[in-house]
Amino acid sequence: MDRTKYDLIITNNAGTNNFQNLDKVETAFKIIECILDLKLESKEEINAHKFIRYTLLLSKDELTEKTTNVQGRYKRNLENHDLYFSRMWNKEELENLITYVEEKYANVFSITESIQNSDANINLLPEILEVLEVDQIIELCDLEEFRYQKGSDKLIEFENYDGLTKEEINLLLNKFNESGLTFTNFVESLSKESKDYQLLTLLGELVSYCDLHAANKKIYNQYDDNRTLGKAGVRMNDWLDKLLTYKIEDNDLSKLTPSIKNALLYLKDPENGLTMLSENHREKFALNLLYKTYEPENIIDDLISFFEPYEIEVSNEKNRTSVYCSILYSKKVKKLWLYDENSDGEENKPNTKNTKSMNIPLNQIFYGPPGTGKTYNISSEAEKIINNNKSSEKLTLEQKFERIVRNIRSEYDEAIYNKLNANSIYRNFSKAMVVWGYFLDPKYDSTNTIVHEDLKDIEGFKRSGWSQRMRYLTEFGFIEGDWYNDFSGQLGFDMQLSESGIELKNSLRTYLKEAEIPEADLLTWPREKGLPEIVKNSYVKVLAEVSPVARNITAFEKTIFCALNMCLQGDLFKQNKESRPTTEEEIDLVEQYFDVNSTGNSDYKWIGWIAENLVDLNLVEEIHEERNNRYYFSITDSGRKLVQDIVNKWQSEYSILFGKYINYETGVGLGQIEFITFHQSYSYEEFIEGIRPNLNGENELTYSLEKGIFKRISDRAKFDQENNYVIIIDEINRGNISKIFGELITLIEPSKRLFTENDEHPKKVTLPYSKKRFGVPKNLYILGTMNTADKSIALLDSALRRRFTFTEMLPKSSVVKDKISIKGIEVENLFETINSRIEFLIDKDHTIGHSYFLKIKDNQTVEALALIFKNEIIPLLTEYFYGDFEKIQLVLGENKDWRSKDDSKFFNKKPSQQKALFGKEEAVEGYDEKIMFEINDDLLGIKEDGTIKGSSDQLVQLFKSVYTQKSN
Repeated sequence: MDRTKYDLIITNNAGTNNFQNLDKVETAFKIIECILDLKLESKEEINAHKFIRYTLLLSKDELTEKTTNVQGRYKRNLENHDLYFSRMWNKEELENLITYVEEKYANVFSITESIQNSDANINLLPEILEVLEVDQIIELCDLEEFRYQKGSDKLIEFENYDGLTKEEINLLLNKFNESGLTFTNFVESLSKESKDYQLLTLLGELVSYCDLHAANKKIYNQYDDNRTLGKAGVRMNDWLDKLLTYKIEDNDLSKLTPSIKNALLYLKDPENGLTMLSENHREKFALNLLYKTYEPENIIDDLISFFEPYEIEVSNEKNRTSVYCSILYSKKVKKLWLYDENSDGEENKPNTKNTKSMNIPLNQIFYGPPGTGKTYNISSEAEKIINNNKSSEKLTLEQKFERIVRNIRSEYDEAIYNKLNANSIYRNFSKAMVVWGYFLDPKYDSTNTIVHEDLKDIEGFKRSGWSQRMRYLTEFGFIEGDWYNDFSGQLGFDMQLSESGIELKNSLRTYLKEAEIPEADLLTWPREKGLPEIVKNSYVKVLAEVSPVARNITAFEKTIFCALNMCLQGDLFKQNKESRPTTEEEIDLVEQYFDVNSTGNSDYKWIGWIAENLVDLNLVEEIHEERNNRYYFSITDSGRKLVQDIVNKWQSEYSILFGKYINYETGVGLGQIEFITFHQSYSYEEFIEGIRPNLNGENELTYSLEKGIFKRISDRAKFDQENNYVIIIDEINRGNISKIFGELITLIEPSKRLFTENDEHPKKVTLPYSKKRFGVPKNLYILGTMNTADKSIALLDSALRRRFTFTEMLPKSSVVKDKISIKGIEVENLFETINSRIEFLIDKDHTIGHSYFLKIKDNQTVEALALIFKNEIIPLLTEYFYGDFEKIQLVLGENKDWRSKDDSKFFNKKPSQQKALFGKEEAVEGYDEKIMFEINDDLLGIKEDGTIKGSSDQLVQLFKSVYTQKSN
């Protein structure tokens, strides 16, 4: 939606009319009306210009010939001319109309943008503005009838149905629950003449307008497009249960689940309801777009207030909140607030407590059997932690840019992106002019390619000099090719200009010609002359186009972004003397803003070289005042404009990065969350710091001291005390804890963390490799997971155990009950029975987690369950009981005291192999006769098409026999 306002002056023989602050439709309306009134052009002539997507002007007779859908778009009419025109404009079309009348009828029209435009788009989300231009949303706005009128009518019919008494409805409900049938099968089992069938058909029709996943929707729903309110996240059987209870209790809304209640409330009063049925979604909308705690009683007013600044016009007020929800669920806008695409209903509701008041332990371990959701829950815990210190204040430009740089540093953390943070760039940008000077040599004009052989022996281009100088072109897209794959290593080949490189070369040649500067002067271009504006603008344009979507950043660009961020914080400096050693304080300051490959290097004078490069681009300027043996730099107006342009681009393409609520993925992108899995060979050198081998640009083996993952995130947290950081260690007990943590086992104690206000020590230790003092900050949280069923690994180190709090994660049968339903099987009973037997035979640490059953959530059939048992659960039991099939049979109820001989079985006895193997029937001396088992291939075998061999009825009986004892 273009929100530009216009001032329009119309002058004719009758005088002058002045119209102010018109929106685009009002402006078009006035222009067209005037053209027709003054007979400047006819209807046909206006339509011929095609300023609009559809026919612009229609008479009443022409309009009635159109479809209903098209009629809805033609909202305004010119009564004096019996004509109608459409709202289907966009910004470009309106601008074409304005340009046309200003040129053709300059004596009649004077059109300017209203001075009130300056604040027109402040705080309006570009994603929503874009969606408002989509035809589907425009059609919803223009719809004159209530979009869900049939659903509203069906609710009234259902509430008023009196064909059955309450007692009869209760009997119907009990009959359904006892049948074990699905809704569809149960309805089909009824006589079509019965009152039961009539009521359930009416119920099915009502649900077909409410829930996207309603049963028989295509039959019951009478809209051509089968439109529904949305995803309710409610199974059809639950709809039946709750709606019949609703009838029995005199249409009492309190008897309904939240999603069903929200659906009915909307159909009853659409102006005061939402098609966003899920309470989970409403809460996420409140947290992530409104930035406030979810208040159910106020959510509708909050949503309406949120959309008021967008000035959305709707033809029928009953459709207003539906339009708003359609916008929120559009693909672009949905990304801003609904991070979990699969969160359709009331499942996985986030904790609504105020996280600022939560007392979260610094060190936690989630432990339990496999498949109990440890990793899932630890991710939610990490998300809660990183939002625990969030400020309610609006982010400043500096804070927004800092988030961008944090994301870049997190996403581009390979050594190849960090090598520029050393002596690998020139002291200033003037050397780029030398390279451009060679490209301007006429002998290269035909191919726009510099030949390496021609320059390799020239001073400045020898050996690594070629790569250093070419970096000023390759890393800004001026050379044909992909930087990461083609130019990130040592360069020793010909360089061909890209399209943008050719454009800059031609512009530079034009500049030199107009300034009467010989092209050869570029080869000795002094820095004092400064870079031509055309050069500076070209490089700055490249920086402004760095995109979170295209992911097109280079190492040089990353360096510039880090330096700009350092300057915005007032910390960008250069040493007063390059000859003096860099101090420890200066090294710490630089490493706060830059990713440096080798932590053992003490020569950081290159930070000043980077600053001088930015001076040449007019992005920063030196403050000529020495402080602490340093000279500092400040951002220029051009630099601030570049930062603003970058922020604007990232806000439009990655707006979630700037939200007050940070989800897990964004936390990873900001470097606030790190994930690592321990294993038996994981080492201190990988976790804290160690010496690593590297190949330099000339394929020579070198060694450098590099930080491990724990030290990297610790340093980030140390320099950013306003935010919380989390390191997740999966399978923490698989590693050699004392070897991995080393001396830091003491420092992770809460009382010995950096910035903790107490007298306990030590808070720092000297690291053995770098010899630097190091401590763990108090805003770094350590979360671990531990699989208790894995007895092949040692128990958790007792020293580590004392420093952690423990949260047990056990199998949850309630989760299985709520999410899995298979006809004919009591899945919850099956799950509980198996785990009770395992706990009796071994212990609770070896029970089966609910996530094994949830794997069939999208295919809830007995065949899918059989495949899970065959491929995952039975192999797990085999591991638990070391191949003792008699105990596995006990777990599955496959014994004579529980199951009859005629019942189906998971296993069959294998025929004796003694005679075939040893040639005799009797037992081999020294060995007892072995009874061997194999999977029942008739039931659990796999056909050629990949499906299970057993029939549905056979498999149902097989699983029922696990929890159902034979009758005596």
